[in-house]
Amino acid sequence: MIAITTADQTLVAEIERLLASPAYFKQVLDCGADHAYREVLIAWSDVREKHALQRDELGRYFLVACQTEPV
Repeated sequence: MIAITTADQTLVAEIERLLASPAYFKQVLDCGADHAYREVLIAWSDVREKHALQRDELGRYFLVACQTEPV
């Protein structure tokens, strides 16, 4: 078995696009449905290291710089 240690940058970009507006973590997982769960978590970790994230009143995640008004 090969350990995955680096994030798939295509998947990272997909997650970043998704988080341009509020999204539930389930939606993040669905965004990476064609990838192994571990790959999605590594990409999620990469996004969290690169960007400030916040959660809205419904618990949805979004990139701080992308949120201009509540959805």
